[in-house]
Amino acid sequence: MTERLHLLTSSRLRLWQSCPRAHHYRYEVGLEAVGPTPHALAFGTALHAGLEAWWNAIGEGDVGRALSSALGAAERSLADSRDPSESVDPYDLARLTAMIAAYDAQWQRWACSTEVLAVERAFSYELASPWGDVSSTWRVAGKIDAIVRLADGRVAIVEHKSSSADASAGSDYRRRLTLDPQVSTYFDGVRALGWEADVCLYDVLIKPGQKPIKATPMESRKYTKAGALYANQTEHDETPDEYRDRLIQTIAADPDRYLVHAEIVRTEQEREAHLWALWMNACAIDQTRAGAAHARDVRAVPQHSHACFAHGGGGCQYLPICEGTASARDETRYRRLRVIHPELETQDENGTNGETNQ
Repeated sequence: MTERLHLLTSSRLRLWQSCPRAHHYRYEVGLEAVGPTPHALAFGTALHAGLEAWWNAIGEGDVGRALSSALGAAERSLADSRDPSESVDPYDLARLTAMIAAYDAQWQRWACSTEVLAVERAFSYELASPWGDVSSTWRVAGKIDAIVRLADGRVAIVEHKSSSADASAGSDYRRRLTLDPQVSTYFDGVRALGWEADVCLYDVLIKPGQKPIKATPMESRKYTKAGALYANQTEHDETPDEYRDRLIQTIAADPDRYLVHAEIVRTEQEREAHLWALWMNACAIDQTRAGAAHARDVRAVPQHSHACFAHGGGGCQYLPICEGTASARDETRYRRLRVIHPELETQDENGTNGETNQ
């Protein structure tokens, strides 16, 4: 009997390290809460779709189409995340448009100096221990946003990120990126695809914090003797177009704050240490899976209560199950995923784009 193939992705590893029980429901059971896509996730996915289209156009040499392709892809993604009966928030679209337009203005000339080797390329390679043992049930997998050859000849991994946090040099966000194990996985992923990467270029877009300007309430308005409102007051809501233009101007005035390129490298010693970490995490997942099967009780899977509300938004999607207020079998609350790793769209060499949930 062929053993089930498991894929160890960066997303899976993060969830495992955050909470083994949440990992069990998401990746072992293949369970997902029913409901709309969270706003932050929908916005980030739309931004990513836009950047994918932008890099594809750059790679094809169609520079004049890059911005329009990116904006179209981003808008479609944002619309797809909504219920068909709901329309896209025009201010969300305005902010998305501003970020992509500013990205295009800042980086188009630089990008045209590179050779685009691949865009959204999936990879999969054997999970091997540092002493040479190869796992029969695990492979490491992921998808790289872009691989480019820089003007100086170096091969770079391009990884898009969006954040509301400060990403300047020395910031907590930048320090965390430097330690991100995903970088090491990507270096080995690029090697599996046939290139040797020299650097990982984190391409960070910072979301402007400005909100649309609302009309000053009638009871709060103050006028000059000439009958005009004070400068900090307005009679009308800011339109989506006005909001978009204001955000573009904000980013253009301080591009180093909102559009960050952070170069990160990995030594061979760091990559070998990463192999150890991947191997030990996979072994720990295997042991937890076997223990839960032996106990015949999901409560045997460790639960990290500190992670229940780590990401806000009402808590972990599996929290009601852990609390006993919902059942994993309740189809009005949870659904089974047909594909465990839908982000891996390209088939791997084993003929599957991820574990299937039969």
